[in-house]
Amino acid sequence: MKIRKKFNPYFVSASFLFIVIIGWIMLFFEKGEFELLVNQHHNPFLNTFFYYTTSLGNGLFFILVLFILGFYKLFWTLSGLLSFLCISIIVQGIKFFFSEMPRPRRFFDLQGEEIQFVEGVVMHSYQTFPSGHTATVFSLFLLLSLLSRKVIWGVVCIFFAAAAGFSRVYLMQHFMIDVFFGAIIGLIVTFVVIKFCMNYPKIRESRFSKNTWQQLFTKEKPAGANVDSGNSE
Repeated sequence: MKIRKKFNPYFVSASFLFIVIIGWIMLFFEKGEFELLVNQHHNPFLNTFFYYTTSLGNGLFFILVLFILGFYKLFWTLSGLLSFLCISIIVQGIKFFFSEMPRPRRFFDLQGEEIQFVEGVVMHSYQTFPSGHTATVFSLFLLLSLLSRKVIWGVVCIFFAAAAGFSRVYLMQHFMIDVFFGAIIGLIVTFVVIKFCMNYPKIRESRFSKNTWQQLFTKEKPAGANVDSGNSE
């Protein structure tokens, strides 16, 4: 599986547009207004669709994808895990400082608003900012966008990334601002990590084998070095 050095331009452009649209919504709607509007348009199809697509931002799904891709190139596993680790530290660190910020369920409960919930979704009350699911799913699909630069692949990647991000609002787990910053964190961190890993040939070219870790951390011998060290003077 070839690792391309450039991201899918259609996914990158669409991701930027997704963030701009959310920013535009935040400018014209007070916090909670757009979320209530979305909540008023629940239906069985969307309930089922977003119930499952939100799982794309689950850390276990992220790791499963990396595990599968890792059999082709070690790059996928190492760059993905490093991105996931950095994103987790950043997101959880921010959540710690904003731990008392209520999620939509608690926010609307305090305002006396009645909202609809999707059956089977475990609801949370605090630590709404930022959205960890959104950060994770945009990280994953930015990584996957390296597989192909074709339009259709870019469309597939942004469709699922955006759907998973928006599902957090539909399911009343996050506000738009949480998704906005979650997407930004996921994209920026993963971009930096991938660029770093691409500049490290042993990560970029290694494949899984019984000698994988030995090859990864062993320095290459300089050209012309004496291989047979048994006849030392």
